[in-house]
Amino acid sequence: MKLHLVEFADEQAAIGDPVIGQLYSPPIDGGGYVIPGGWDSDTCFPNESVFISQVLQPGFWMIVAKANSDTALAQHPACRLAWDNESAVILGGTYTGNDMSALYVTPVSAGAYNPWNGAAPE
Repeated sequence: MKLHLVEFADEQAAIGDPVIGQLYSPPIDGGGYVIPGGWDSDTCFPNESVFISQVLQPGFWMIVAKANSDTALAQHPACRLAWDNESAVILGGTYTGNDMSALYVTPVSAGAYNPWNGAAPE
């Protein structure tokens, strides 16, 4: 599994993004009631809490999981970190080794390899 940690100013910015927004389904009129929309629950883990040096980072954070490599995601300007969950190889993103030493993300889907080394918030 290939995992991608993406950051946006807010959820609306993520929904409006031409790549990430494809993973969002808008609400549907169900004939008198509204069927809620939402992120693709098979691939998206929205509302992640991201800490750098134990400081909560602002914005809307999400992990996007894909079975195969996705260059559009790994090289997306909002991708902070892309990694192979099985081999622990870093595939892309804007974070450097210095960022990784201070990064902590929660929650993480069960069985996911965590490539960051930062301390959990106190």
